[in-house]
Amino acid sequence: MKKYILLILSALLVFTLISCGGNVNTDTETETETETEIGKETDSATDTESDTDTETDENDNTDSNKPSESDTETETETEKEDVPITPGTPTVEETLKEELKVFDEKDVFGNEGNVLDYTTRYDVDIKKEATNERFEITAPGTYRLHGTSNDGGIYIHDVAGAVTLVFDGVSLRSKNNYPAIFAEDCDALTIVLKDGTENYLYDTASNNGEKAALRVRSCNLTIKGKGTLNIEANSKYGISNTKELTIESGNINITSLEHAIFGQRGINIKGGKFTLNTQKSGLKSGDESDKDGAILGYVKISAGSLNMTCATNGINCYGLVEINSGRVSIKAKSGNAIDASDQVKISGGTLIFDSYKSSIATDANVIVSGNANLKLITCGNGISANDVEVSTSGVIYIKTSAVYEPQTDETKDDTKFVLMNGKYEKFDATKHPLNAEFYVRRNCRGFSAKNVTISNGIIGINSYEDSFNVNSKADPKMNNLKISGGRIVISTTGEAADAEFIEISGTAKLNVLKSERGLYANYVSVSGGEVFIAADKDAIALSQLTATEFDNTNENKINLVEISGGILYLFEKIDIDVEDTAANKVTVIGDVSVTGGTILIVSTNNNSQITVGTSDYISGTVTNKDKAYHGAWLRVTSGDDEVLVQLPKDYTDKMAIYYSSPTMGDSLNVEIGTKSSDKFTATVTETIE
Repeated sequence: MKKYILLILSALLVFTLISCGGNVNTDTETETETETEIGKETDSATDTESDTDTETDENDNTDSNKPSESDTETETETEKEDVPITPGTPTVEETLKEELKVFDEKDVFGNEGNVLDYTTRYDVDIKKEATNERFEITAPGTYRLHGTSNDGGIYIHDVAGAVTLVFDGVSLRSKNNYPAIFAEDCDALTIVLKDGTENYLYDTASNNGEKAALRVRSCNLTIKGKGTLNIEANSKYGISNTKELTIESGNINITSLEHAIFGQRGINIKGGKFTLNTQKSGLKSGDESDKDGAILGYVKISAGSLNMTCATNGINCYGLVEINSGRVSIKAKSGNAIDASDQVKISGGTLIFDSYKSSIATDANVIVSGNANLKLITCGNGISANDVEVSTSGVIYIKTSAVYEPQTDETKDDTKFVLMNGKYEKFDATKHPLNAEFYVRRNCRGFSAKNVTISNGIIGINSYEDSFNVNSKADPKMNNLKISGGRIVISTTGEAADAEFIEISGTAKLNVLKSERGLYANYVSVSGGEVFIAADKDAIALSQLTATEFDNTNENKINLVEISGGILYLFEKIDIDVEDTAANKVTVIGDVSVTGGTILIVSTNNNSQITVGTSDYISGTVTNKDKAYHGAWLRVTSGDDEVLVQLPKDYTDKMAIYYSSPTMGDSLNVEIGTKSSDKFTATVTETIE
């Protein structure tokens, strides 16, 4: 009985399905392509992609080529355009309605001429092996490009509205005198890179008119999407735009004969991944002719990853350069990583520069703030500017290398170098022949500016010349180096800091591990912080400028060292002094005023003349120093004071000690030994009364 019941139920079920579905596809046939909407992006943190772009032929009922029921198919999820839009916005189908038409490719490549009416035609299937064709767009709308042309391009002109090009696996190679894509008159041009597609644009050296693979004039250009755009520019630029260029997303790979990306009015990078290989700059905005005008161009980077290998400069801009986030890697083979005429503002991101000249060079100011992190490897200056302000909570690392170039003048003095036995030596008339080949050494400093202010950040400088060169011969009273915070670690063969006015205060920590001179200035003030200086010559040296070189407000800061607070550890051969080269002797010129702070000076010369101001101090000589080697620990105790510091160099001769502190006792106990974990083991002990 159960068997018969099951048979009856099965028959009823089959009958019901046939009754409900028997009329499917008998009257109409709809071919639907499900895609995400073009040109709109979601703000969702999860990057949800949910909208569709549906192309429908509304004349299916009268189409003689209409497919049969068995031919009807719906595209799968893998064929969707993966460009997200804001939820709730109209789809492309709802926006364009009847204008979304699929047309026969014969309309493009037939005998109707090159000028096409795109009012109702938006799908461009580039015919393979096309010859001498320019596909012209003269009406606004969205155009989907796919296919290959080995001798043709897209020409957009006389459009009263905006144009959107969807790159859906397109390859355009222009062999004539035109770019692969040339737009010269429309309200705006947007290029969408369909998700997962590879797209190619090429031009040739014969492109002698609009020298770029992608050339836009008289309208703004926006590029976005999740596909890839590969550009090979053989005439000049990869992308060139006379107005503003915005790149929101996409994988952009450009090889160019000159600049990779040029935006005359500005370049705004909001995202994307870039690989740029160019014979000139990677990003260029503005032009030499704009210097005296109001429009200088700009480069703004707020996200994305940029990797540039450039024959000249990395970023070349006559206006503002602003980097807020992202990762920017630049190798500038013969120029500056950033070459700007206006302000450079870096408030975030990671910058990795390797440049033949300066890492950052501008005629204006450089501001490094936020959480910016910079690694600057250069044969020039790390940062060269008018004023520099550093308040970042990140890290700045600068490494400079010496570059010797043949001299261009006839002067032969000790500022020139002679190559002898594979080494560059400063010219010495008693040693080197006058007919030798002379070289000049390019500036290779950490910071080179008129004024530098540092209030935060971790800064490491390994420089061949001055780590801070804050020096303007034309206006000495401007040369201020002010350090009120942050931690700075320096190793240099020149001066750690060369300025006219040096002020160290607040919570600043300055650690000079190696230098010729530490602080070289006309006026030095230490009112707070911690200062550690190891110098081959002077820890602090005065530059002996005269009062006539300053205005009246600075006359009280002539040849003066003021120490009113902080902690100073100075390791040197000669104490606070100025070397009088004419007399070939060491003298002290100017005043040293010590009214506070803790000072420890360790020198190899206890005969130096020291002016100590009004502060009490204890000085003397430690003679038994067979264990005073580089890396050994020095402990000085006096009254309630204790100073424990590691020696930055060997002291195999006399060790002259100078100590000053508001809480010191009547004598010093000096110990030299090793430190294992938290335990200090002294090997030499001496008391200085």
